[in-house]
Amino acid sequence: MLPAKKTVRLKRKGAALILAMIFVVIFSALAVSMATLSGANAQLASNQHKIVSALSAASSGLECGRHIMSIANASLPSTPYNMVTVAQANQVWSILCAQMQAQPWVGNQAQQEATAITTPAKTFGAADSSFQVKFRRLGTHIIRLEGIGSNGQTTRRASIEMVIQKDKDILDYAVASKGRMWLTGESTIHGDIYSDWDRPEISPFNMTDDSAVLGTINTPLTLEQIEPQSYQLETLDADGNPIDADGTPLGVNFTDRYY
Repeated sequence: MLPAKKTVRLKRKGAALILAMIFVVIFSALAVSMATLSGANAQLASNQHKIVSALSAASSGLECGRHIMSIANASLPSTPYNMVTVAQANQVWSILCAQMQAQPWVGNQAQQEATAITTPAKTFGAADSSFQVKFRRLGTHIIRLEGIGSNGQTTRRASIEMVIQKDKDILDYAVASKGRMWLTGESTIHGDIYSDWDRPEISPFNMTDDSAVLGTINTPLTLEQIEPQSYQLETLDADGNPIDADGTPLGVNFTDRYY
């Protein structure tokens, strides 16, 4: 008779509990990671919304500034010169600042300095979005228009630069040049001519007796720059006497002549 076999079973107490705890820890970590990622995505979306809102507000500020410029431009004085003098550029800046202060939504509350003027913040769209309009004078004849948009702590800017210059289309001239102009060989020009040559010690125009300009001769040089030079720019009649733009004879004094 064979002896009976005894089976010995080892008891592993708590193994299932340990595995369960491991899975709980793993899934808890995954849940925390997903929650963190979801929160980060929400924050990114919020930041992007603020950036877009601030940029939109800045664009609106830029358009308001362009509107102020158009009003100021309509009230600018004319100039007899082919260039804008420093005094005239200063006048343009003063008119622009006055027009900004006069806007109903500004109410004369713009912060003005020697070379800059900034409007108070204007609410745009949502309660936490606003814009400001700023003009800054970068040079005698250069002005920067800037729209400043804000949404909370987020700020964006949009800007353009403008040059203070005479509102004169170059196509209004029959002949225009950036250099000196020579008219010889029985040349006749039917219309106005213009040279952008700005060195007063050298005449911008040279003409022979057999040439004629049936129009005005225009230069950026001022009378004060031309007076000390050896040349003169004037309109003469058939007998060589100086006349004004209407053909009326002028006196013999230098300052009486038409330039």
